[in-house]
Amino acid sequence: MCEDYGATRPARRPGRHCDGCEAATRHTRNGIHVRDTRTLLSELIGFLTLMVALFLFVATLTGGGSLAVPPRDGNFCGPVGEWIVVFMRELLGLTGTLGAVLLLGSFGVVLSGKKTVRMPAVRVAGAVLFCVALAVIEHLLRGRGGAYEGPFIAGGAFGRWLGTFADEYLGFSGAFLATGAVFVIAVVLITDVFFAPSESYFLRTTRAAGRGFMSCARGGLVFLRGLGRLKSVRASLAALTAKVAALFRRTTAPAAPARTPLKVMTGREKEAGSRAEVPDLPAAGGEEDAEDIETIEEEDEADAPAAEKAPLTIRLGADSEPRSSSKKGAGSQKRGGYTLPSIELLDPPPPPSAAQNPEQLKQIAQKIEETLQSFKIDGQVVEVQCGPVITQYEILLAPGIKVHRISNLANELAMSLKARRIRIVAPVPGKNTVGIEVPNPQRAIVGLRELLQSDSYRANRHEIPLLLGKDGAGHPVISDLTMMPHVLIAGATGSGKSVCLNACIITCLMTRSPEELKMILVDPKMVELSDFADIPHLLCPVVTDMKKAPAALAWLTGKMEERYEILSQAAVRNIVAFNKLGKKEILSRIEDKLTDIEIEKFPSFLPYIVLIVDELADLMMTGGKDAEAFIIRLAQKSRAVGIHVILATQRPSVDVITGLIKSNMPCRISFQVSSKVDSRTILDRNGAEALLGRGDMLFLPPGASDLRRVQSCFVSDKEIRAVVDFVKSQAEAEFDQELQNEPGGSSDEPPSERDNLYDEAVRIVLETQRGSATLLQRRLEVGYTRASRLIDMMAEEGILGPFKGSKAREVYYTLEEWESKKAKAEG
Repeated sequence: MCEDYGATRPARRPGRHCDGCEAATRHTRNGIHVRDTRTLLSELIGFLTLMVALFLFVATLTGGGSLAVPPRDGNFCGPVGEWIVVFMRELLGLTGTLGAVLLLGSFGVVLSGKKTVRMPAVRVAGAVLFCVALAVIEHLLRGRGGAYEGPFIAGGAFGRWLGTFADEYLGFSGAFLATGAVFVIAVVLITDVFFAPSESYFLRTTRAAGRGFMSCARGGLVFLRGLGRLKSVRASLAALTAKVAALFRRTTAPAAPARTPLKVMTGREKEAGSRAEVPDLPAAGGEEDAEDIETIEEEDEADAPAAEKAPLTIRLGADSEPRSSSKKGAGSQKRGGYTLPSIELLDPPPPPSAAQNPEQLKQIAQKIEETLQSFKIDGQVVEVQCGPVITQYEILLAPGIKVHRISNLANELAMSLKARRIRIVAPVPGKNTVGIEVPNPQRAIVGLRELLQSDSYRANRHEIPLLLGKDGAGHPVISDLTMMPHVLIAGATGSGKSVCLNACIITCLMTRSPEELKMILVDPKMVELSDFADIPHLLCPVVTDMKKAPAALAWLTGKMEERYEILSQAAVRNIVAFNKLGKKEILSRIEDKLTDIEIEKFPSFLPYIVLIVDELADLMMTGGKDAEAFIIRLAQKSRAVGIHVILATQRPSVDVITGLIKSNMPCRISFQVSSKVDSRTILDRNGAEALLGRGDMLFLPPGASDLRRVQSCFVSDKEIRAVVDFVKSQAEAEFDQELQNEPGGSSDEPPSERDNLYDEAVRIVLETQRGSATLLQRRLEVGYTRASRLIDMMAEEGILGPFKGSKAREVYYTLEEWESKKAKAEG
């Protein structure tokens, strides 16, 4: 297939010929291909044209005369070439002459390539415009204002005449733009290359150049990385060479090798913040001074080149304080006629397990670093904290490493360390490190007695102390229930939830008398809290029938409202301030507000009340909306009046732990759960599913957003029986008669037609002109449920107005009006 010069028509199928194919047709004569005369003539003309163009090009480069000066002998093309070039330069200048020569050579190439020239007149016109435009441009750039002083006119005669004319009428910029437009039109006429294809070609070329630049840049980065790896390889080789040389020196002549200190600190030293160095580490099982900080100097010449590498600090678990038989805890105190249980009733703390070998800890730290390095995560273990159940390895990541990359490697690290499961804390609260918690080979038991003897408990004053256990560093975790003020506990079966409840109850019995603290225990399982039956701290027997549980909650809610009224009359804000007033001060504040009978019944001291529910899920199933409403009201308002709630469940689902319950209980404890969904339900984050069970828990302290991993303290059945028998011998259980008289399942039973206390209740309300259930509770000595029912009956008969939230109902009658109305009804 042949091609027309300047045509952009699509290619035709093979075997088909265009209009000019006859010039390219080959004939065979005696088996020999012979070109026709027209094709041969075209090729010869093209070759001669190309030679003439080359002749003129050489003459232009070597010529230098003018029409006024005879030709020189220095032109390589002789006088003929000299005269032709001088004539062309006088007309078109140097640039126009070179342009004409270039076009002539291009025409020769086209003819030599067997291509026909379509529309030759248009091509010739484009060539003339092309040469003239080049001449004008040369004049505008070099000859404007007579600046050019060569032998020829800049741009030639045509360039000077047209350039001067355009410069005079259009100015330099206008003349240059007009000449540029003519130049572009000439190129289009010569080549048939339009703007759209040119633009596409320009964009394609630009993209190709950009891709080439990016490839070069990536290659440079790879080269630079290679140099970095080469430096690290050189450093490794240097370290290996230094180590081999050190071994050779050690075998030949003993010398003091370089040592990198490995610091091993006890938990008590971490609290004190002091650091001291000793020359050697005592052997395992030997006597250790709890006040010293040991330093192991390990021979590691490979670390010598890395002088900036921080030493690995190992903090062993907090040592227990020295025990002595004469040392007494909180149980030796007396509260009036009541003696608190002695601490000797609890089992002595078990002997401390052998401390982990620092060499083994360092090997695990090295294994962690190697595992992270295999995932292209550069990090260094800078600190190790040994706790009773887990050991936390703190890793300092290299700059530029994102934290979430290490958060997803829990399973890989567990497989590498051959651990049952690990937990990653990213980052460690208050530090610039990431914590990896690895289970210890031997689990240590945390006893209640050692927590009662700890400095943390004796140094602080707690209203209702809860001894939860020890954290990951071996420090006691002790909280005050009045600051919490309510606790939500969740955990799967066998995770240690019931043991934690038992520890909380035993702590209350060990530290508070029945006059200071009262409890209501709800036990749907009927066996978990049965050991605490008939203890003097109870307000009622252990509630095992869930139909009676809403009544107990309703009574406690009424007690909360009654206490708020007591605090209001005493002009105090909370129970702590009320208990500090004393009887005389209270009397002086209420003598003008109450009657003599009410003053006589007015309390001078309010004990704390703790409600403990062992299984919230069963209570929510049987109690329904009533139980949930009472729990929410208690959680919202009961803190100031000294009523606190501890809820435990083994099914932390959203239908059990509702949004209102969870929002009013910021302090939460989660033992091991079965899934991440349960962990997020109780803690609003993952992590509880990775716990180890058997007392391993996550504790969300009050007013904090960071979780603490704690090993819950263990209380045996023997210790529970010993403490319970002691408190029973000190005082007998005195149950509250109002609470015992509360009917079970009050919400499900229809109210009676007429309560036998109705008339007396109406008389009290009309005399005081106050429609308050707490008033009826105190005057009639009934429970909150019955008092509320009486108030509702009065509202139905039109004696009282509608419910107005926390305000008392409006009274519509006086006592005289009601008695007259009653007499008329009876008559």
